[in-house]
Amino acid sequence: MQIELNGNCKNLNVGSCWDLRWNWNGYSDKVLQELARSSMGSSAYQLKTVLSKIVERGDTRKPDIVKKLKQLVTDLDEPHSYINEALKDIPALPFVL
Repeated sequence: MQIELNGNCKNLNVGSCWDLRWNWNGYSDKVLQELARSSMGSSAYQLKTVLSKIVERGDTRKPDIVKKLKQLVTDLDEPHSYINEALKDIPALPFVL
């Protein structure tokens, strides 16, 4: 990620305006589309999507981690689970292409 001072802020000598320019090198279009789609839902949905993909793709092979990830996904399926309750007031991370 590059962070650059916005041109208008430079002219005004204001140091609190920042322009974020993301570099998405290395991610396939399919992954980027999935991230953008998941950011339109709740934070619980977004987390469930990411954790499910980690398990599905086999990004980790450590049995204890896979077990915990699967438990979290199961908990995220339950509307009144502790994790859904904790995430209900937290918005999903915005991800726009």
